[in-house]
Amino acid sequence: MRIGSFGVIFVIFLMLFIIVVGVIALDDTTFTLGSMEESNATNWAGPDRTLVLFNSDFSPLAGILCAGYFLHTCSLPIVRSSKNPDKVGRDMFWGYFLVFISYAVCGSLGYIGFLGTKFTSYFVNHEGSSTAGEIDQNCLNMFDYLNVYAFILRLAIFLLLFSTYPLVHYFLMNILMILFWRNQEVPRRTEWILNVSITFIPFLFALFYPNIGTILSYVSAVSGFAVIYVFPVLVHLKRMKTNITNPLLAEAIAMNAFNTKVRDLDDSIAIPLSPQISISDDLLRKRRSMLNSGQV
Repeated sequence: MRIGSFGVIFVIFLMLFIIVVGVIALDDTTFTLGSMEESNATNWAGPDRTLVLFNSDFSPLAGILCAGYFLHTCSLPIVRSSKNPDKVGRDMFWGYFLVFISYAVCGSLGYIGFLGTKFTSYFVNHEGSSTAGEIDQNCLNMFDYLNVYAFILRLAIFLLLFSTYPLVHYFLMNILMILFWRNQEVPRRTEWILNVSITFIPFLFALFYPNIGTILSYVSAVSGFAVIYVFPVLVHLKRMKTNITNPLLAEAIAMNAFNTKVRDLDDSIAIPLSPQISISDDLLRKRRSMLNSGQV
């Protein structure tokens, strides 16, 4: 996983590039606040641009927002392997706060920057089309292919994906294995099929439907809906069922819950962090059948 650490360098480079593009646009472009109709009537050959703060067509962005909630699950393995579990709350706060700052800064300056006069030729060439006045879903397409800065940015994004993809792939594999094979050993063939599928399916989309914004909005909406609304309800129902059918087991689970703080009985005795345990459905069924047959 150490290769994933290099991705931070290219993420910072990408953020700085977007910030610089936004700052340059603020200097050489005149911006005014207005409606979507005023923005569509913009003379793209001139230096004036209209910023739209509210748009009724926000559903794709809402789907992409759900991707943030879905990616929060990637923090679970990091939290569980934390060197100082008693400081997890602090670390998570600063992590989410810095993510919010990066979203706000890059989102605002990116919107301003890619509407600037540096991309006049792109907007002029797309006048009269279905995407007139819109920033391309892949902002790299707005640069000329001979643009040196765009080439450096493409190289940085390639290295970013090359270094962070193994980490994302690991998180996704971990989620799928826990979801479908929680208490079973995954066959080597099944693991190989999962690895190929996770890699090959996005590859097909990149070849035949390279509209990253549309794909991301739909996939993020589905995954975010599952993580935000479906899985919490299922986990709660599972817990309630365990409380009814196996109250002693439910009490044991509560006592052995994963703690992030050391509980002190007094100044000299400290209860260590409780280990996280997993409950097998097969174990519960076996225990219930033994009780019904009178073996216990």
